[in-house]
Amino acid sequence: EALIRLDHPNIVRILDSGTLSDGNPFMVMEFIEGFSLRRRLREKGKLGFDETAHIIESVTNALGTAHSKKILHRDIKPENIM
Repeated sequence: EALIRLDHPNIVRILDSGTLSDGNPFMVMEFIEGFSLRRRLREKGKLGFDETAHIIESVTNALGTAHSKKILHRDIKPENIM
């Protein structure tokens, strides 16, 4: 529920969440066009300074917003950065 309230251009929106009839939780997220940072690194190799700085700024701004709402990501990795 806390994730649904996050509103930031660099954070994927959570559209719905709940529990299935079998007790398993679910989350519906918006579809993001593009590819992960992992794929970018695999296909093109090292990032330049400007691209790296842009990614770091975007990620830290998003994390700052989450942290201000007492939400901790706990799984920051290239696969989770678009």
